Amino acid sequence: MAGWSMADPTVAGKAAEVWAAVGTSYFQVLTAHLSGVLGADVVYVGEVARGASERINILAASNSSLAAGSLTLPGTAAAEVLSRGAFTCQSGARQLFPLDSTLEKQGTEAYAGQALFDSSGRSLGIVAATWRHPLADFAPAVALLRAFAPRTAAELERKRADDILHESEQRYRAFIAANPESMWRVEFDEPIPIDLSEDEQIERMGRLGYIAEANEAAARMTGAPSAEDLIGKRLGEFAPLMHTEEENLRKVIRSGYKATIVNATPLGNGPDGRYLIRDYLGVVEKGALVRFWGITRDTGDLRRAELKAEASERRFQRILETILLAAVTLDREGRVTFCNEYLLRVLGRSREDLIGKNWFETVVFEEDRARLKEEFAKSIAGVEDSQSLETRLIGRDGACRLLEWERVTLRDAEGKVTGVAGLGRDITDQKALEARLSRAQKLESVGRLAGGIAHDFNNLLTVIRGYAGQLREAHHSGPLREAADEVIRAAGQGEELTKQLLAFSRNQPLAPRLLRLNDVVAENENILRQLTAGRVELVENLESSSRTVLADPVQMHQVLVNLALNAVDAMPDGGKLTITAKDVDVGETGAEGMPDVEPGRYVMLEVADTGSGMAEEVKEHLFEPFYTTKPGRGTGLGLASVYGIISQSGGHIFVDTERGKGTTFKILLPEAGQSGPGPGAGEPAAARRAAAGVILLVEDQQALRTLAARTLRTLGYEVLESASGQEALSIAESRTDPIDLLLADLTLPDMDGRQLAARLKARHPDLKILYTSGYTEKPPGEAYLQKPFTMRALGDKVGDLLRPGR
Repeated sequence: MAGWSMADPTVAGKAAEVWAAVGTSYFQVLTAHLSGVLGADVVYVGEVARGASERINILAASNSSLAAGSLTLPGTAAAEVLSRGAFTCQSGARQLFPLDSTLEKQGTEAYAGQALFDSSGRSLGIVAATWRHPLADFAPAVALLRAFAPRTAAELERKRADDILHESEQRYRAFIAANPESMWRVEFDEPIPIDLSEDEQIERMGRLGYIAEANEAAARMTGAPSAEDLIGKRLGEFAPLMHTEEENLRKVIRSGYKATIVNATPLGNGPDGRYLIRDYLGVVEKGALVRFWGITRDTGDLRRAELKAEASERRFQRILETILLAAVTLDREGRVTFCNEYLLRVLGRSREDLIGKNWFETVVFEEDRARLKEEFAKSIAGVEDSQSLETRLIGRDGACRLLEWERVTLRDAEGKVTGVAGLGRDITDQKALEARLSRAQKLESVGRLAGGIAHDFNNLLTVIRGYAGQLREAHHSGPLREAADEVIRAAGQGEELTKQLLAFSRNQPLAPRLLRLNDVVAENENILRQLTAGRVELVENLESSSRTVLADPVQMHQVLVNLALNAVDAMPDGGKLTITAKDVDVGETGAEGMPDVEPGRYVMLEVADTGSGMAEEVKEHLFEPFYTTKPGRGTGLGLASVYGIISQSGGHIFVDTERGKGTTFKILLPEAGQSGPGPGAGEPAAARRAAAGVILLVEDQQALRTLAARTLRTLGYEVLESASGQEALSIAESRTDPIDLLLADLTLPDMDGRQLAARLKARHPDLKILYTSGYTEKPPGEAYLQKPFTMRALGDKVGDLLRPGR
């Protein structure tokens, strides 16, 4: 390095040559020049690898022994340069950096390096020189490296920008060419001012625009042989396409040529037509459109699949909303994701009450939750894919409903469990009916047995009393006379027992007459007050009953006394006994808490106490003979005989009781003149059987059609069922016998009810018409039933229309 000076013509010339070089040649010229001027064995330029800060790439070196490649930085002199900004070592470089394989390979003793930074101050790389011998003076080397560092950094930064641009261009070209979606760029012969009207802008697009770039997917979509055949094509050559795209172009114009997504008009009609989606992006400079880009995707297959899935989903939803089964789906956490209208009606809840809520915590009966959660966990774990089970659910009003479920595990396309689904049948009423039927059958069986025993026992008592009477007549005094008296007295007690058994079995002779239950209570008031004995408050509510019933007053006295005795026994520490007689009307829907009671007019006798109440297991056996909760103090025939007397009198008896909350007995007896309501809402059975006629019933709602047909057939009519007007016409045309009455909804799925009536009248001129409708519009001068109507109203209306002579 001795004698080196920038004034040296040779050195100056080399420097000028370096300054004149650009791009990658600059690095080659720089390293060669610096190597000669500094007398270095190797001068090299390295670039920090993008995305890998612990490596540098050798861009140029003055000695071929340091080939272009990638060097690891940690533990090297280059790393020291980058960390400090500059670094020199006059001797012993290999020993100082034992991990630097480059220094070892070159046999380096002295080293000098200068870091290169970009305009933002980030490290770009280094320029460094190495010598195989120690250096005494590093000042010229440091000065020269520092002098060339800014220009080298600038060239390195420009190289990096060019590399990024080149890579981006390569990726862009590869992306455009390989993209399965149609991609294209439109240029214009001259910019199009965006302040022109929409029509003028669209006209100039077609006249001045041409395709400057397109991929093969664009060629396939437009029907061109290749992408090259599209380049240079005027947009006006695609006039039909421009016409169909006009509305989409207007949307792009209105957006100010910002990125806009539009649904392009399908190419082709019918199920195989293509559904297109287009992305537009215009480039606006100085108030004029200079170019725009576009991407077109054919979503036909996807859209057709979506339409099929939507149609399938709609069909599935309609089925689930139509069937009279509860339907629910749960996700993996047990949250409700779907429930149908039937389930909501069963529980008296709204959709908002259930969707998104935990099924088990919201509606499942508390005592069933642990068991059902365990079963649910098995399904989610994939242990059980289907199962039948019963679940008690809680309605909004707190009432419990029992549902029988068929549950299946839901899985996605990969077989992963996503939740469970269930179809449930409400069996609450069925179970209650089965329990009542079982109890009734049990009581009936025991009643027959009790009646048979009472009959045979009465025969024995007759013999016993006969012989005891003879013995009594033979002995006017003495021990045998006393024994005979005791036998006769015991036989009398036996007779009372047989009367109770006969009452329970409903085989005892009755002497019914017209009476008022409030009179029965009033006549027994003294006895009732003696029973309560001052420790139980007696309250009588008798003013609300004025109807008469047909019953045996003696037996009703026995009913009242038996119930009062039981009530007093249930209140050993005192309480209140309330006896109420009131008139009750039971409608078409029955009476709450009183199943199997037919519609009609009744008188209710209610005996309520504030005593200890009864457990459910006691209530189950309450009316069975010889069942008692008072061992040693009762025969167990009191309530059994009450049950028999009320049943034999055509009435009903119900019990409402709960432990610690008292007991209420409710007795319903039909008003005198009613033989007990029948299926025809009070109409005599003979009159219902006398009904006759052929009815064409046209109703598209199957449940209503089935119910109405069953009712009319019960009344004695011949019913022809139809779900539509056309079906009704076909039925009428196929018949040779006349049709007496058309019962039709005004709104049918295929025609108006009046149109149907007019066409049928032409064939059956004597046909009578009865319209029904859920709307309020009543046909003038026509028989009409407004929905909803009762089956009684239907029977009355039909009977009136088909009455002989009408």
